[in-house]
Amino acid sequence: MRCAVIARHVDECSECVFRQRGESDALQAIALMHQGQVVDLDSSLAVAAAKIGVEQKLPLADSIVCATARLTGALVWTQDADFDGLPDGQFLPKATAG
Repeated sequence: MRCAVIARHVDECSECVFRQRGESDALQAIALMHQGQVVDLDSSLAVAAAKIGVEQKLPLADSIVCATARLTGALVWTQDADFDGLPDGQFLPKATAG
């Protein structure tokens, strides 16, 4: 299976893990993300994301994720309902208590 990580998400995820679990766990999370393909957000990816955002009515961050998936041939596994029904995503609804 192929894993693609947007460079911006390396920052976002490592900051969250650092805050919640400490530096050692954050460094482990960064190392795991770097086992995949880290994709920089360049101008061509940004333009592709903008087009997808308009066509699919997606928020900016989601359109960047979608464009990255298309660029790398990856599939987005998510619990974000914005990806429900998109060919680039596998939407997994959150379990409800009950």
